[in-house]
Amino acid sequence: MKSITPDRRTKRTKTALAEALKHLILEKGYDAITIQDIIDKANTGRSTFYAHYEGKDQLLVGNINFQEALVNPPSSKDEHPMGINIAYLFNHTQENLPLVRALHGSRGMDIITGQLHRALRLPDHRIP
Repeated sequence: MKSITPDRRTKRTKTALAEALKHLILEKGYDAITIQDIIDKANTGRSTFYAHYEGKDQLLVGNINFQEALVNPPSSKDEHPMGINIAYLFNHTQENLPLVRALHGSRGMDIITGQLHRALRLPDHRIP
C-alpha cells in the first residue's frame, strides 16, 4: 500500500523553501521578497517551487501550524479562552521574536493574522 506521507525529496524541498523564506524575511522583509529570491536562496527551480506552492503567501502560511495554537477541546474556559492555547502562542512568538519583528507591519503579518482568524473562526477585523 502506498504511503500518503510526502517522500524525502519533497520534504527536503519544502524545508529548503521554508528556510529560504525565513532567512529572506529576516534579511530584507517580507514585502520585498520575490519568488526568484526564494528559489535562488533555496537552490531550486521555479517549476519546483510552483509544484508545491502557488506563491510566497501560500509558502508562508503553509509553514505555520495553526492547529498547535488551538486546544481541541479546551480543558476549561478559564484555562483556554475561546479554545486558544495562549501559552503556546506566547512561547512560540518569543522563540521566533526576530521573525515576528521582521514581519510586523508587512503584508505577511496580515496574511498570518487572517489565517489565524480563520483557524479560530473569528471575524477578520483588519483595518482597510
